[in-house]
Amino acid sequence: MNFDKNLLDYLCELAKLSLKEDEKEEILENLKELVEEFSIISDVEGAKSNFQDIRKLSLREDLVVQCKNIDYIRNNFPSTEEGLLKAPNVIDEE
Repeated sequence: MNFDKNLLDYLCELAKLSLKEDEKEEILENLKELVEEFSIISDVEGAKSNFQDIRKLSLREDLVVQCKNIDYIRNNFPSTEEGLLKAPNVIDEE
C-alpha cells in the first residue's frame, strides 16, 4: 500500500481529524516507515497465514425471533420515531 498526501487527507476526513501541515508530514512519514516494516513480513518464506477463506465456512441460517421486551427497550431508548429506535447519523451525507 502506498501512502500519499491525498490518502492521508481522505483518512483525516473520514476520521474527522483536523491536522496541521507539519503534523500531516510527520504522520505520512511514520505511515510509510510502518508499511515498509510490515512489508518485510510478506517476504518471509514458508510463513503460514492464519486467515481463512470465508467462502469455505459453513454459515448458520438466520433465525428470526420475537423480542419479548421490546416495549421496555423502546421506552428506555433515547429517541424513537414511529415506533422505531432512532440513532444519530454516523456518516455525514453531503
